[in-house]
Amino acid sequence: MKLTTTNNRKGFTLVELLVVIAIIVALAAMATPAIFKALGRAAMAESVSNGRQIKMIMDSFAMDNDGVYPSEENADFYQTGATDTSNGLFKQLFASGNTSSEKIFWVKGSKVCNQKRPDDVTTEGGVFAVGKCLEAGDNGWAYVQDQTNVDNPSRPLIFDSPPTAAGLTFDPDLWDKKAIVVRIDGSASTVRLNPTNQLMDNDNKQLLTNASEVWGSSDTTIRIAYPLKSPRSN
Repeated sequence: MKLTTTNNRKGFTLVELLVVIAIIVALAAMATPAIFKALGRAAMAESVSNGRQIKMIMDSFAMDNDGVYPSEENADFYQTGATDTSNGLFKQLFASGNTSSEKIFWVKGSKVCNQKRPDDVTTEGGVFAVGKCLEAGDNGWAYVQDQTNVDNPSRPLIFDSPPTAAGLTFDPDLWDKKAIVVRIDGSASTVRLNPTNQLMDNDNKQLLTNASEVWGSSDTTIRIAYPLKSPRSN
């Protein structure tokens, strides 16, 4: 009687496993750029939305302060301390009761911000605590001071901060050579940077200087308050 045996193969050979791994690695490499782009677009859309929220809060503040946005002159009244940083000036929005959210001031990926979102702790014993509000690294927005809610609506009011004030140059890597600008009219949009990473207006003039017609006069003083950089940033 002839016996036949069957060779029941179990598992994969080393070659087959290596082929499968190579395919997975190749697919992951193809998908990664698209995933990062999608995540970047989502973060940018979130920041645009946050910028609009900040503008609405600032408008509410201005209505209670004769049309004036947070200013150094109001620091004593709101007991936020004299400062020329946007962190310090934005504290007036908290002290006035117009907002309690630090998270909308945080810009994901900004070189001036912490890696993690703020803790939203702005009070101590139920009372506003200036030292706990918008600490260094909690805010990524710069602020153009000395403006009111009836000034030229095309003027920028806040923008996601450049990594340094020097030369008004922006970080081209944050939003793929764009910057987010929120204007007095409430519009919030991304604006493309020029080759030297500066913000330009529709006439191809530097938006944050007197060269731009939105300021109306070459005598207009443009004072920009920059955020306090994260102590863990380079």
